[in-house]
Amino acid sequence: LQRRCASAAVVLNEIMCGIGDTIEYDADNVNTRPAANTSKDVLPIAVCVVAEYMSPSVWDLPTTSEAASLQGAQVEPSMLELADNALLLQILIEGVGVAAQVVRSDFVRHVQLLPSALYPLLERLGDPNPLVSAAAAQSLHCIAGHCGYRTL
Repeated sequence: LQRRCASAAVVLNEIMCGIGDTIEYDADNVNTRPAANTSKDVLPIAVCVVAEYMSPSVWDLPTTSEAASLQGAQVEPSMLELADNALLLQILIEGVGVAAQVVRSDFVRHVQLLPSALYPLLERLGDPNPLVSAAAAQSLHCIAGHCGYRTL
């Protein structure tokens, strides 16, 4: 199930990237320019995607057997299931960075986006799985860079 969800999340992340890269062609002018208000048009999509990606049923998936036992799992997940969880979380975390890339400074201005993403990303920064923690670091850097901050 996690692999199918990860595949769907990859597609959704790529769609967001594509929408963000939309350019407007002017037939009379050979130059192209970014489409006006692209960020404003994509903002509702980014809000929905980030909210879904951050939902506790997905975000709280364990990536280690220790995390699973801390969460009170009655059956210890297999190594394959933990790896699938980590892959899914990595892709979801990258999707939060993509949302910041697409909506840029609106990510900070919007009342839901930054607050709903910042703490969970910082929490995953300390994840024992290196793929998940590296994705969280990359996403935080992406948010900072695309929202106009020079450093974290």
